Amino acid sequence: MTRLASGIQSDTNSGSAVLLQGNSVVELASAMPENVGSYSPDESPISVAQFSIGSHSSAVPASNVHSLISARKSCGRLVAYADDHRMEAKTQNGVLTFIPAGMDQRYEFEGDTTNIALTISEKVFQQVIDSNTGFASSGVLEPRIPWIRPALNRLVSDSFDLLHEQKFGWKTLTEANALMLAVELLASFGHQSKRKVSSTRLSENEISTVVAFIEDHLDENFGLSTLAKLLDRDVFGFSRAFKNATGSTPHQFVIHRRLEFAKDRLLNTNETLGAIAYDCGFSSQAHFTAAFSKQLGVSPGTFRSSAK
Repeated sequence: MTRLASGIQSDTNSGSAVLLQGNSVVELASAMPENVGSYSPDESPISVAQFSIGSHSSAVPASNVHSLISARKSCGRLVAYADDHRMEAKTQNGVLTFIPAGMDQRYEFEGDTTNIALTISEKVFQQVIDSNTGFASSGVLEPRIPWIRPALNRLVSDSFDLLHEQKFGWKTLTEANALMLAVELLASFGHQSKRKVSSTRLSENEISTVVAFIEDHLDENFGLSTLAKLLDRDVFGFSRAFKNATGSTPHQFVIHRRLEFAKDRLLNTNETLGAIAYDCGFSSQAHFTAAFSKQLGVSPGTFRSSAK
């Protein structure tokens, strides 16, 4: 494991592809070997970076910024995950990837690509919503890939140029660009803004139904769509409603419950780590160990031995 920058790690021992983890897509881009430039000015609503890279996998945790990646020169295939939702597309010039704030991101890419990665603060969207009654909530934003939206591509390019060149008035123009990006994104999902906010809330019975299913199927491999179907809801509307109700995404909640179940097995049985991993719904012992260590700060083996 090689540390590339603050909060960013690269693991080149897991296969031919580069594996990266960071706190934002711009942070990841800033660590790329062929990074043209990365800019995250203090108090700026936008951060941008342009980079080139070949086949790789990467992961970004949920945060309060929206992520937008514009493919400038790209040939390959991308599999992207927003929480538990999987999207796949052939990449080409001008294709956009958009992941809203509050969703875990994972990417698996094969090929070669030159991209501009941009993050924009959720506060900008709220500012637009507060000033325009036509937008009910930024919660209607959904992940999209592939996405062709020339206006967004132009704004992404303009944002990079502004922060890269930093000519006279660049701060004011960057703020204006951020507002235009927010308006364009919200307008792109405008057909959904007519939904009543109250209709997206989960009732106590609905929450109980989902939680009971999770508890009864912790050892099984189920996804976000399975949970949404329990309540006859669309995947993204359910995901956001669940997070509003519980404070956690469905994926985070399931992992938390699986780890609690695993802790009990570690303390009260002599089962092997591999057996516990599979019994608790993890795809492998390595996946279990990584999730356990990230959540509790110690490996499962250390947790078990220290409790004796």
